Amino acid sequence: MDQTMGLVIYIAFFIGLIYLMIIRPQKKEKVRKEALMSSLKKGAQVITYSGIHGVVTQIDSDKGIILLNVAKGVDITMEKAAVAKVMETKEVE
Repeated sequence: MDQTMGLVIYIAFFIGLIYLMIIRPQKKEKVRKEALMSSLKKGAQVITYSGIHGVVTQIDSDKGIILLNVAKGVDITMEKAAVAKVMETKEVE
């Protein structure tokens, strides 16, 4: 009986450890990423995961695509999920 109880405690400990080390951080990151995507607006200065800096000029939420102005007259189409960080938002007409 003592061996069975020890085994149950041992298994419960490792399940809890896996939750704290893997599952919980992934859930927090997913919530953070969803909040970032929903707050993305036209005129926001962003940095992508590939290191591209630019200003969002158009957002197509249905397709998950943004148009990013990286230089004067140079716009690139990117996945909305490629945005890593929003630096600031400027008012754009």
